[in-house]
Amino acid sequence: MLEFTTLMEESVRNISPEMAMIIDSEEFKSLELQRRHFTSNTYAHSIRVAFMAGILAEKWGIHKEETVKAALLHDFCDRDTKTIDVEKQKGFYLFSHPIAAAINGDYYFGLTPRQKAAIIAHMFPGSLVMPASKMAWAIITADKLAACYETFILPAALKKAAVRI
Repeated sequence: MLEFTTLMEESVRNISPEMAMIIDSEEFKSLELQRRHFTSNTYAHSIRVAFMAGILAEKWGIHKEETVKAALLHDFCDRDTKTIDVEKQKGFYLFSHPIAAAINGDYYFGLTPRQKAAIIAHMFPGSLVMPASKMAWAIITADKLAACYETFILPAALKKAAVRI
C-alpha cells in the first residue's frame, strides 16, 4: 500500500516544479501529523486526491496543473477545530475546513479565484456550496474516491497484511 502512495506522490511531484515545492514544504509536510479516515493522514489523503484529480482533469479536458494544485491543498488546514477562527468560520469542521484550506492555500502558495472556489466546494453536498466548475467536480469526485479507499479498502488490506505476518 505504501509503495502505491509513493508512486502517486512522485507522479504529482513531477507535474511541475511548483507541485514539488508544495509537497516538499514544511507546511504541507505537517499534514502527515493529522489523522484522516481512520487509517491514513491528511498528507497521504491529499496526495491521493491530487493524483486522481489529475487523471480526471486529463479525461475531462481541464487544466491539469491548476486542478492538481487545488486538489493537493483541498484539506490544507489544521484538523483541530479548536484552532479555527470561530468568527470567520462558524460551524462544524465539515463546513469550516474548506474555507480554512482555501485561505491557507492562498496564503502559503497562491491560488486563483477558481481554485479557491473549487476548494471551498469540495465537501459538496455536505457543505451546501455548489461546485461551479469542472475543476471543483474533479476534486469532489477524487476526494470521495480517496475517502472510500481510506475508509473501506485500506483497513481491510492492512488487516489482511497483519494476519500474514
